[in-house]
Amino acid sequence: ELILKQDGTDLQRRHQQVADRSEAVANHNEALVQVQLQHSKMAMELRRQIERLDADLKVQRAQNAAMIEDRQREQTQSDGQRLLLDAQVRGLQGKIEEKNHEIQNLKMQLTQ
Repeated sequence: ELILKQDGTDLQRRHQQVADRSEAVANHNEALVQVQLQHSKMAMELRRQIERLDADLKVQRAQNAAMIEDRQREQTQSDGQRLLLDAQVRGLQGKIEEKNHEIQNLKMQLTQ
């Protein structure tokens, strides 16, 4: 009878250990499911952030391209204006030289 009672106690203890282990495994599995769920949510949020950043980058690139185009257009206009001003300065320098020659000629005529 003592052996049967001891066997019954051992069986109950083993049954409790199996139940405890099953509960621990179930809790562990639930924790894993929760972690996987969190990782999925984080991955979705990261994808959304990447899409937003990619869209922002495309907008920024378009703005940069437009600014570069504007600057190049301004530079071309500036170059054209500089060439025009250089031509005007050369023309004025030529007129000044002509006037200087005329002055020199008049001075020579006065001294004669």
